[in-house]
Amino acid sequence: MSSDSLTNIPEDLHEDFGPGDQDPYQSLRLLGHGGGGLIPGEFTNSAPIALSDPMNRAYVAPEALRDDARRGRAVDVFSLGCVFLEIGTLLIGPPGSRERFRRFREEKTGTIAYAENTLTILQWIWHLWGHWSVIVKPNPRLKDRYARHGAALPDLAFLMLDPNPDHRITSRQLVALISTPKLYYFGSVNAISCNGCRILLGSEDDNLPLHSVYKEVDDLEYPETAEQALKVPVAPHWEAAKRKWLQYHMWW
Repeated sequence: MSSDSLTNIPEDLHEDFGPGDQDPYQSLRLLGHGGGGLIPGEFTNSAPIALSDPMNRAYVAPEALRDDARRGRAVDVFSLGCVFLEIGTLLIGPPGSRERFRRFREEKTGTIAYAENTLTILQWIWHLWGHWSVIVKPNPRLKDRYARHGAALPDLAFLMLDPNPDHRITSRQLVALISTPKLYYFGSVNAISCNGCRILLGSEDDNLPLHSVYKEVDDLEYPETAEQALKVPVAPHWEAAKRKWLQYHMWW
């Protein structure tokens, strides 16, 4: 993971990579080589987002759906969070999970747009936790070797998809969270990075406190099964999910 690429969002956009090319396997490679290329290239700072394109609308932040809002870094982080969640879905869920997630959103709200599926996203993260609770049991299965590398992605996506842009994690805060050796994110994200992008030594930024810290694993509740997670809402709203999952949030 290149910290510079995240910190410099949106300067490092790859103009040839747009919403129509949202192949998460390609996204995974781009994530390891910079991350900036995961943001739809058609979006620009100086122009409103083209919401007439359904793929643009699918990955756009909720605030950009209001009043022709112009793109800022918080919007970029939300879009990147959508891709993080899809990569995590590919790594952790069984085959066909990405398409199932798409159908799940559409069935719940009539649209695949992340911005209009707040509670659906919470339920899907809960669903992935159900799969994860099986993957991390003793005597890991060989087929889950890649899934173990995806541990951080749904958790990071939760902080990146906060519908409140003022409380959403920033690109600098995201880098700080990924880089800290105190959290398991450090090893997990590094596992999918190439040697050129890997952070060799985690460090704390004394000038940038951690945006959020999840509760300890023993203090977190997991669904009885991954399927049960899709039937029972995990929280009535996003703030309630924060209280349930986080032990620290800089806005409390």
